Amino acid sequence: MMGKSPAYRRDRAEIAQKMLQKCALLSMWVIAIYERLFIIESREMIMTKPKGA
Repeated sequence: MMGKSPAYRRDRAEIAQKMLQKCALLSMWVIAIYERLFIIESREMIMTKPKGA
């Protein structure tokens, strides 16, 4: 007895796919937040740059 039926394998595959989707979504959020922070910081640096220098 192997103990791994096709249904079991299919369930595992679905779980893995859902996990990957969650990870992808999370990484997209993280990237978006970091991009916003970086853009805001770079804008502030440009704004606060002394004009007479």
